[in-house]
Amino acid sequence: MDTSLKAAREYIYNDRSWASTGKTLDARVNTCLLRALRDVSGEVPEALVPEDKHIHVRKSVVGSDADVNAKIKSTTDLKVLQFVRSGTWVPTIDGTWDAIMHVEVTDSAGRIRRRQCREWWLADGVYYVSLDRPWFEVSQSTEYDFRIYQPEFFLQANAIEILTPMQLFDDSEQLVGQISSGTARREYLPDFRQRVQGRPTDFWRGRFFQLPSPTEAPVVESHVAATIDNANTKGNQYFLPWSGPAQAGKFEFCYTYAWGRKEQEWGESTGLFNDPVFESAPSPISEVFDHAVEFDVVNKDTSAADPVNFPPFADPNPAYKQARAIVIQTKNLEEMLDFVGNEAGIPVASSYTNPPSGAELRYGRSGIKIRIYVRRTALYRDYGPDASQFDDRSGTPFKIINAQHRLNRAESDGKFYLLAELNPLDQNTILAGLTNPAYRVSAFVWNGGTGPTDTAIAPDPTRQLVKTTGYYAYHIWPTPDQDYDIDAQVLMQPKELVNDQDQVPIKQEAFSAFLELALAYMSRLDGVDQNSEVKHRALYRQLVRRFRSQHGDNNGIVENRAWGDIRPRYRYGTFSEG
Repeated sequence: MDTSLKAAREYIYNDRSWASTGKTLDARVNTCLLRALRDVSGEVPEALVPEDKHIHVRKSVVGSDADVNAKIKSTTDLKVLQFVRSGTWVPTIDGTWDAIMHVEVTDSAGRIRRRQCREWWLADGVYYVSLDRPWFEVSQSTEYDFRIYQPEFFLQANAIEILTPMQLFDDSEQLVGQISSGTARREYLPDFRQRVQGRPTDFWRGRFFQLPSPTEAPVVESHVAATIDNANTKGNQYFLPWSGPAQAGKFEFCYTYAWGRKEQEWGESTGLFNDPVFESAPSPISEVFDHAVEFDVVNKDTSAADPVNFPPFADPNPAYKQARAIVIQTKNLEEMLDFVGNEAGIPVASSYTNPPSGAELRYGRSGIKIRIYVRRTALYRDYGPDASQFDDRSGTPFKIINAQHRLNRAESDGKFYLLAELNPLDQNTILAGLTNPAYRVSAFVWNGGTGPTDTAIAPDPTRQLVKTTGYYAYHIWPTPDQDYDIDAQVLMQPKELVNDQDQVPIKQEAFSAFLELALAYMSRLDGVDQNSEVKHRALYRQLVRRFRSQHGDNNGIVENRAWGDIRPRYRYGTFSEG
């Protein structure tokens, strides 16, 4: 059975004895189909096709343990702590501890202090961690015992529910069953001090979290000319061309905020960037960038005396047009989160360093990344040479060279794909020497390349933009006595359907019910066919009941044990009391 968007739309047309009259009517039908899909995913989630997900849970790190042998203390910056190490233990600084790990200390009065960890890093031989809230004391002499722990885990965005049981990815292949939050509390399973350790056996759903999203669209423009020492001469004129091999065209951009990193082993993206733990909803979409408008006139003269002409030195009879590189600018997120510190603005001197001298430790350490997404809406094949080398502002002449294998068959599928991930205060090396201070931070330059460098990068076809609605936390019991990988089947909110060949993620056994609900919405849209709406909704409910009776299972049922139920611990392996 064809479950594509096109097939579903044709079913609607056939049922109502219509024929497509063009994109306007197709769009109206698609709207009804997407609305029906959202409703089915909420009302009958078991009708969705589940996805395989992988979860990584971590063992706690206790500073007083012999294999750790470390202390923690405050710094000159109340949002940053540092570690005093006496052994070989080091914190994990690859981003997989960001956001997900918390730190706990007990102060001299016996009060337990907890902070969520924003970012972990190493600087000048010292390991640091930034915090979600300021530390409780300014003294830098007191050293504390600490515990680093993971209180909860999160699935990918838009997860509806976990089909239980989950299964440990180890030789035990132990099952991990879902229980209700009420059951967990009645049995005193929320072990905040993590005293009971062993293989996980139970989990339950906890709080909801959503990362705030950008409210303004990115500013997108072509790479403009910059001058060296204000000398408006040809040798000092600097344009960054669109060098490819990705073809020039029309593009739109948006961006998200991201925090934390998934374990690389279980990441869904096969590109350069790990999947984040949290990602916000996207910003508004930028204005269209059109290479047919943003270009330089280039004379294909390869002589040393006059290798290439740029405006205002354009040849009146140019050989071709050279598309410009694209500059995508976002807001300075670090400043908005107060992770710039006492630094009064961003210096524009050529000697700028990152972080600037005198900046507080928190500078640029919010842990938040900016992820830029791009979609192509048109493809141009007549802008620019096959490849080009450009000067480095040193007066080196341009030389046009020929190259093959240009990426000239890219799809314009209307979907946003991940292009780049930025540290908000990091400089793009292409922009570092320019005199325009607006290009200093929170900006990315894309020249159409496809390699892992500043500008030479291609959109990741495995990482489509997901308009997240947030994340549910899950708690696990007992506290893991080591790191564990867990396999799960998860029902996910469907991704946006854009193209005719996009598959509707509904099980074939429930596809008829989905179509009947779409027909109900189509009848309502007509405005004069209320009887049909009633008929289709009744048939939808009938088909849902039949689906549940024939294909229902207990995957979505959580265990709700009776009061006083005593679990035989020996069933679940070895436990320890800590």
